[in-house]
Amino acid sequence: ERYIDRALAFDRPEYLPVKAVNVFDERFAGLFNGHRPVRGTAPGKGAAMYLGMAVATGDVLLFLDTDFKNIDDSFVLGLLGPFENPRTVLSKATFDLEDLFEDVVEDCLREGRPVEDEPLLMKSVISRTLARPMTGILDESLGVFPGMSRFRGPLSGGCGAPKEVWHSLMIPTHYGIEVSYLMQLVRMFPAQALAYDVNLGAVVQESQDEKGWMNMAGNIFSTIVHHLRHFSPDIYERMKDDPGLMVDEYLRRAGNIAIHRSDAGRIKVHAGILEKTLSDEEALNNGVILPALERNVYMKERGNMLRYLAADSSAHRIINIKEGSRRYSHPTLRSLGIGIDQIYG
Repeated sequence: ERYIDRALAFDRPEYLPVKAVNVFDERFAGLFNGHRPVRGTAPGKGAAMYLGMAVATGDVLLFLDTDFKNIDDSFVLGLLGPFENPRTVLSKATFDLEDLFEDVVEDCLREGRPVEDEPLLMKSVISRTLARPMTGILDESLGVFPGMSRFRGPLSGGCGAPKEVWHSLMIPTHYGIEVSYLMQLVRMFPAQALAYDVNLGAVVQESQDEKGWMNMAGNIFSTIVHHLRHFSPDIYERMKDDPGLMVDEYLRRAGNIAIHRSDAGRIKVHAGILEKTLSDEEALNNGVILPALERNVYMKERGNMLRYLAADSSAHRIINIKEGSRRYSHPTLRSLGIGIDQIYG
């Protein structure tokens, strides 16, 4: 680190336009507030975004899911467009099949196809049976997160915000990241006048298997309950003492928009996960919520070093690609006692 500090003092690094960083890279471990991702385990979407937020140097940071198979320029330009107005605080992607399931229902009715068996509706099952009912509860029933139910794609994996906005948010390490930043932003900017839904059309993305969507549901409910406890402890205590209050409201709202034959079964499973999350405070405390980067002591003290290492590691990756498997070392890495094949091998 002393070597890097000297390098920064006398020769500012040339930040590459593209950075490739690895959440398992031990040089970034201090950023994660004692919760360093462990090799052999899934680090979590939020953890990857957190590292990206820390090392990115742009004014506006956009995020897209890496399993989108048809990403093109329109995805980036669509999310970036609203920021032509400098007062914009958020752009949120919506996708035709995943979020706008009402259009699929209309097509079925118009063409005489049975809605309850329509396979295209499986694309929107998480949005329909989990996200929409819960954002309705948080916004309309409880009134704690005003305007949250206006977003048509609350769980979509595409979003953008100014860097300083991202740096002001707590970040869960897992799938709860989308609902987390919405819950926080509607509290920071209640009017929501400058938050936009952006329809990016169709996206090609693999659906979660049963284990995957149950894990996702658990992460989302955990994040919701955590933030409810943080922002409205009185309501949280009431729901914890009588979980049926929220569970019954969830069942009512989800039942009102259940349209596919499989929806009832998923709603029942989700209700069980929600009840367990409300009842088990110990399990809730096991979820990792990383502090806002603006309050992360490691980031405050070593932010320049992290950005330097991000540019440096990207340069090494490019060199490795060009030179094949030949071991490559560098004064910065040697000073830390690390070889490139140890980091990415």
